[in-house]
Amino acid sequence: DPALIGQTILLTTGELLINKNITISGPSPVLLTVSAIFIPKFLFRDFHISPGQIVTISGLTIRDGYGNGTGGGGNLNDHANLTIINCWITNNHTDTQGAGIYNDGTGGSASLTIDNSMINNNTAFSSQAIVAGGGIANDASNGGSANLTTNATHVDGNIAEFSPQGQGNGGGIYNTGTNATVMMINSNVNNNRAGGDQASTVAVGQGGGIWSTPSVDTALGMVYVNVSNPSPNYDGSTRKGTNLFTNAIVALDMNTGKLKWHFQ
Repeated sequence: DPALIGQTILLTTGELLINKNITISGPSPVLLTVSAIFIPKFLFRDFHISPGQIVTISGLTIRDGYGNGTGGGGNLNDHANLTIINCWITNNHTDTQGAGIYNDGTGGSASLTIDNSMINNNTAFSSQAIVAGGGIANDASNGGSANLTTNATHVDGNIAEFSPQGQGNGGGIYNTGTNATVMMINSNVNNNRAGGDQASTVAVGQGGGIWSTPSVDTALGMVYVNVSNPSPNYDGSTRKGTNLFTNAIVALDMNTGKLKWHFQ
């Protein structure tokens, strides 16, 4: 609809529930925004993709959603197949996991593909429990499977913080479960934070950029572990030593635990 160019679609009564296979095409994230209204004690996300659906969303800014209690402030991909193209997912919130997007494959399966998009300035925050996935949570717990693929996508400035304890997992991306996979092509994960801020004196979080369970290659007998910044996250001059494995992939012998190689 040309009349929507340059407008914001303001959600005032609840989330957009997608319960059929559909393609939603916007003109560009600069020209059309979907935003959830902020009403205290009545908070809701922007999009909820129902189980089993195949959905493509393109050309939108998706912002200001609240996925409290169930995750996914901007988008909850609820055991579905979701493709996001040329979108900005920004300023969304949750008190559990996946403030920007929650790819929920728990006990089932979910697939999320993100192309040429920006996931930025989303916040998973709680004072009651540990939170995870400020930008994206890819969840394959309870024997499920969850696949996340990004191409030409920036994950930037997202936060996962449990306050006042200062903990949190996966500021940018939280990837959990035996069958949770992440493939990133020409994509960046920058300036995200897990745990308290730079001035915090309490415990820090884990995986400022990416928190992930290790990957296992039984054929080669290898375990691959991703390592992010040690504490403190921001000022490297205060971290003694060579920080040899900071921001690295570390390969271990699965039988002995000995280091095979690392790539920094």
